[in-house]
Amino acid sequence: MDMEEELTAQRDAAIAVTKELQRQLVEVRADVERRLERRALTAERLRLHAEAELRRVRDESAWERRMHARVLYLSLFTGVLGALAGWCLGLQLLLLFNQPLVGFLLILPAMLFGGLVGLAIAKTKMQLESRQRDAKRKRVAQHTEVELALLSSLDADDAPLSAFEGVPGLASDEVRDVNRNAAAAASGEDPTSTLSPSAANASSPSLLVRCAGFAWQTLRVTTDVALSMYYTKDPMRGALDPDGASSAAGRKPKEQ
Repeated sequence: MDMEEELTAQRDAAIAVTKELQRQLVEVRADVERRLERRALTAERLRLHAEAELRRVRDESAWERRMHARVLYLSLFTGVLGALAGWCLGLQLLLLFNQPLVGFLLILPAMLFGGLVGLAIAKTKMQLESRQRDAKRKRVAQHTEVELALLSSLDADDAPLSAFEGVPGLASDEVRDVNRNAAAAASGEDPTSTLSPSAANASSPSLLVRCAGFAWQTLRVTTDVALSMYYTKDPMRGALDPDGASSAAGRKPKEQ
């Protein structure tokens, strides 16, 4: 009877452990699926944002080209109209007062005046459209900020995105290095032996520090050589023995 009760208790314990493992597996799968969905949603948002930014840049460049063409066309058109008006005025002067030179000279100022009028009209219209576009862009930016604030408040429970170590391709190099170092420290190994190349390069002295040290050593050796050449007749002895060079430098003024 005791054997049967023990077997029954072991069976119940195994069933409970199996159910707990199944529940944990379901939770882990749900967590992974939720993270993958959120990452896919973030990637889709970034793609849409990049497409919108590219579309905005293309529209901006097209609008600038269109405005420049409009300024040029209006200036030419009004210049031609001014030249035509000056020619008509000169023809009237020729018919009424018999002054062909004065009538001919009126064509160029009239053309210049017409071109300036067309340029002023085109620039005014360009400024109005630019203000309208700026106001529209500001409204869109405010709407985007409100939308991002709402989305961030809705995703406050899951934010920020954390790397999941069990799924390949989702954990960053830094998280892998930290976990690897923790495992190495727990097992008693040297954590520096398990560093990735990026972490090893980060822990090693930078190239700038090495160059500065090399420049300092070069300057020091050059100074020692110069002092030894100035105060002694054996430059190599002064370079290899700076104390001797300094003592020789101290003796030199005394001898003089």
